[in-house]
Amino acid sequence: MSTTKILLTGNLGVGKSSLCSRFSRNEFSEQYLTTMNTRSNTKWVSTPSRKIELCVVDTPGEVDASKLPNKYWSGVQVVVYVVDATRQSTLDNITADVHFIQNTLPHAIVKVVANKIDLIDAQHKAKLSQHYMIDFFTSAKTGEQVNDLFLALAEATDAIVQH
Repeated sequence: MSTTKILLTGNLGVGKSSLCSRFSRNEFSEQYLTTMNTRSNTKWVSTPSRKIELCVVDTPGEVDASKLPNKYWSGVQVVVYVVDATRQSTLDNITADVHFIQNTLPHAIVKVVANKIDLIDAQHKAKLSQHYMIDFFTSAKTGEQVNDLFLALAEATDAIVQH
């Protein structure tokens, strides 16, 4: 048994807490509450080779490591940078923020997730795929691709451990 620490980060209102709630408790709330403090949730998932405990750390809307206590960055194996598929301003930050994350945590796997895809059409999704470095498309509201995202992250870290 092993634990993988996953840090959810990104701008305010992109759905980090909703993704965490959907994954860990299969819950979604329409009510928007700004995350003021960092929270952790755990859930066990099974990969083809073993069970892995995912510790998902939900952060306030900050990407800046200086604004998060070191204990949250420490030991992180995966960073999920969440953007809102409907808000251009969050998409515009991808390159700079991912670069910052890679410099801060050079050994971590970094994945970009476009959330709120239930609010866009196929044409908009195709445009996002073409113009931005998005690894996964999810909807915390409907649950679309949320479990697949976290299972893929578990499998990616498992593959690194196996080699």
